Amino acid sequence: MILNDLLRQMTHYHTAGPDDLVPERVGISYIWAGNGVFKYGRNVDTEVIVLHEAGSTPGLPELHPAVAWEHWPGRLPAALLDQVLAEARAALAPQGGDGPAGELLIPIEAQWLVVLDDEAQPHLYQPKQMANPSQVRYELDRRYLVDLHSHHRMAPFFSATDDRDDTWLSASVVVGNIFAQPTILCRLNVYGTRQMVPATLLFDGLGPFTDELDIPETDTDASTRAESDPWIGVLDALGGLADSLVAAGIDPIIRRGDARRMLATAYQVLREEMRHNATATD
Repeated sequence: MILNDLLRQMTHYHTAGPDDLVPERVGISYIWAGNGVFKYGRNVDTEVIVLHEAGSTPGLPELHPAVAWEHWPGRLPAALLDQVLAEARAALAPQGGDGPAGELLIPIEAQWLVVLDDEAQPHLYQPKQMANPSQVRYELDRRYLVDLHSHHRMAPFFSATDDRDDTWLSASVVVGNIFAQPTILCRLNVYGTRQMVPATLLFDGLGPFTDELDIPETDTDASTRAESDPWIGVLDALGGLADSLVAAGIDPIIRRGDARRMLATAYQVLREEMRHNATATD
């Protein structure tokens, strides 16, 4: 009850005006703008705004998703992304198990935070973390501008675990396909409301990455894919299971959309490896 009362006191409503787009107050504000209702969050050092519900109201100014930091003006340098890719490719750990194969190094995920140094310049910081090929857990021990983690052979996507973590006011980044076609996916988070945004909203360039939002969707017809690829049936079964778990109040590790992206990426990697092996044999 106390928490609900506190949240109500910190939630405000605002109509955007030409000289008053967002309110000058800490907390949560729902802003009525010309192109919809936006959710705006602000604390002592970060401001984030995302679309809550699209709409149209003639006469009101339009708003767009944005992030601003109190101690860093503008976007972050793309040079940070070059460092991310290099360190992500170097993130390896023994496979484990019996025999010599257990010592084989395999790619694992990695986590970074973009923080400000003593001279108020952004740099990458790796917190204490435990990682394996499919996940990374870390200790959050300082304030940051952006949190960023890597996938290796998978496309970048935000999992259900990421959704549970990103419930505050923040900007999040995932990179993936780091050994083939490095891609990046970014989103803004405002106390439970999230929106995907172009990477160039956060960084002044893409560095070595392609924005996942710019890659066209090629799987347009599920029935056609199912006829040509038997793995799609497996995917649909897993997706149905995930949906059933959610309906029963159990949160699965990944959602249907996450599983679809993971399978598509795994299938692409398998085809590339088969093609490479065939070429090597020839």
